[in-house]
Formats: sequence, C-alpha cells, structure tokens
Amino acid sequence: YPENQIHQVAKWNGSRWSLLGSEASDHLGALLVQGTDLYAGGRFGLAKARIGSVVKSIAATNTTALLRFSGVTGYEYDAQRTASLNPSVWTNINSSSLAPAADGSFTFTDTNPPSGGAFYRASLIPPALTCPTLGLQQPAGTDLTNGYSENPSRVPIGEAAIGGSATKFFTITNRGDGPMTINSVTMDYVGNFEVDVTGMLTTVPPGGSTKFAVTFYPGNLGAHADELLVSTYVPSGCYEPNQGYFHIIVTGIGLDD
Repeated sequence: YPENQIHQVAKWNGSRWSLLGSEASDHLGALLVQGTDLYAGGRFGLAKARIGSVVKSIAATNTTALLRFSGVTGYEYDAQRTASLNPSVWTNINSSSLAPAADGSFTFTDTNPPSGGAFYRASLIPPALTCPTLGLQQPAGTDLTNGYSENPSRVPIGEAAIGGSATKFFTITNRGDGPMTINSVTMDYVGNFEVDVTGMLTTVPPGGSTKFAVTFYPGNLGAHADELLVSTYVPSGCYEPNQGYFHIIVTGIGLDD
C-alpha cells in the first residue's frame, strides 16, 4: 500500500463515536476499521504504511460539545512505535480542540519510520459530559416546588376585573454545568391564563437564568387555576432531577367591575 495520508470522519453523540466515512487519495490503500462505532477513549486503526509513509491525517466532524484528540501511537508488527501530533494543521479550530459544529483535521508523523508495514492508531478523547439542571422561581430568588416529584407550588397571579388583567414574571434557572435548551413554556388549558416568552432565552448557559410572564385574563367571576409546564431538553447520558419538566399551578380571582 503506497500510502501518504488518510482521512477518517467521525461524530461524537455524547456517549460514543460513529464513523461517518473516509476519504483517500489515489495513493492511499484500504482503510482498516473494526466495527462502525468508536467509543469514549477508544482507538481505531488508520492504515497500514510502507517505507517512506511517515505522515498520516485524520478528519473529524463535531456536532456536540468541545472535542479534543490525544496523542497517536503506531505499531509495527509487535513492536510499539511512537508518533508526534501536529495540531498546527487544525482548520476552524484552536489548540487541538474542535468546537461545536466545526470541522477540522490534524496530521501526525511517525517518529521512527518503519522498515515494513505499520498499523497506526489514534485515541479520540471527548470532554467530560456536562448537564443542565432546571429550576423555576417566583419571585426571582425564591425556588418553586416541581409537581412532578411532589405537591406543586401554587402561585397566585393576582386579582382582576373581567376585561382587565394581572401579570407575574417567572425565572427559569440552570444550576447545572452544561447549557440548557428550553423546548416550551405552556399552559395546560387555553383560557384565562397566557404565557408571554418575549425576550426569553431559548438556551440558558450554566449558572444563568431567563424570564417569562404569565398573565391572568378572567373570563368570569370567581377563582381560576391552570397548570404551567416548562419543558427542557436533557442530553443523552445526563441525570436531570426534574427529567426536563417543571410543573406548577397558577391561580387568579376574577372580580366584578
């Protein structure tokens, strides 16, 4: 196999790698890969090299969190060989790290050119998994109780005459170490309460928060209640105490003019 370089494309989904394919020039031989999935910390073969083939290349696509590569090792028959990683050829990335939604590649050079065939391997190490933690406050700084685990908090929006309204603001918090994507903020029924998400963040950073409003529009006299539900995305492999949902009760009283 008169090979000079080879490209391997892989994707990390939060728990394992998936091989997306490979590309090779006319001077490259067959790519040898066992299986189609690459797991955290796992290794995979790049190619068999012959005399003078000292440079190899690998490409990766990252759609999740920050990604980095470890050093590269090579084997000639049963003797372990070493290779030097060259991060200077990374594209669209810095310091051998691949940012979300970026593509890049690096090369490594065999520091002990083989006298015969060698089987090269590279280890791809993803970062530690980061996870969001959903919380809800009203007023800001006062944590509410999620109804999916125990009795839900009841928040009185206020009193209003028919034709009038009352409004309160709620704060969504993220106390986790990973970003939190908000899927929806809704009322269970269409009627006397409406949610306004104007200006609300759709992705809350770790330690961050964002606000939305609930307005009570009484359609008739007396007491009214509805269920408020906040839904967020929980990444694969994450434990989120609220399972991505937060459920409370909001109330209001309709008054006579």
